[in-house]
Amino acid sequence: MTIRRSLAKDQAKLAETSATTWIENHPNHPQLAKAHLLRGDALAAQQHYFKSLFDYEHVIQVYPGSVQFNTALEREYEIAKLFHNGMRRRFLGMRILSGDPEAEEILIRIQERSPGSKTAERASLTLGDFYFKRSQMNNASQAMRLFLSNYPDSRFRERAILRLIQSHLAT
Repeated sequence: MTIRRSLAKDQAKLAETSATTWIENHPNHPQLAKAHLLRGDALAAQQHYFKSLFDYEHVIQVYPGSVQFNTALEREYEIAKLFHNGMRRRFLGMRILSGDPEAEEILIRIQERSPGSKTAERASLTLGDFYFKRSQMNNASQAMRLFLSNYPDSRFRERAILRLIQSHLAT
């Protein structure tokens, strides 16, 4: 696929254009999920993270049984982490909008869509950290309690317990 080659050669704009053309010309093709995933990757490579979420969401909602489903969830998680760590959304070409609401929404949806998965486990822990970092201690403690009940054998258990104690002390 020329889209993948373009991405490998750091020609993200060309990959995006090629993917868009391919999607428009093949509306019922069995590889449509892969094309949307690649277009999302091309947008993310151009640092159009919010726009790339639309393609990842399309894969997740329309093709939940596809091989690309988990990959799209993973890509959304990575974008949520970027927003969680301070990456701002673009508006009029400038990064001026907060990505916090999107980060929170993505982290919650990942847990709903793939309960018990490693991605959902990391999303749950990141959501607790998200609330803690923003001084929303009641939400942080609730998120950590949910994490501990959903993933009692997690390798992050001690970290979650510590964060739970810290959030209780902060209130």
